Amino acid sequence: MAGLEAEAFLVSLRDDSGEDGAYADFYYGRLGVESGAVVDGVLDENEWRYLRGLEGEGKGLFVPLTRELISIYVKLNEQEVLFSSFCFLGNRCTAWGNYNRQYIVFRDRM
Repeated sequence: MAGLEAEAFLVSLRDDSGEDGAYADFYYGRLGVESGAVVDGVLDENEWRYLRGLEGEGKGLFVPLTRELISIYVKLNEQEVLFSSFCFLGNRCTAWGNYNRQYIVFRDRM
């Protein structure tokens, strides 16, 4: 699953988990200058401002997962410049962005 399919899947999991039940890692704020420049090079101005805003808020390693963040993170995964993990408490699963534009999903046994 990649691109729009991945984004729709992650949005669905986020919506099912609720506003307070979905998180993403936030390594962007911990990137060095060179790595940050690579990431910034694939972002448009609004995406860049959004991530900088999260950085400026002093958020921890995990941040609440918004639709905007999903869109940005899927784009970064597609470009293979920054890979992220997503935690969905309501769905009891975790998804990892990976090379080859893939997502690995770990689910709790039911």
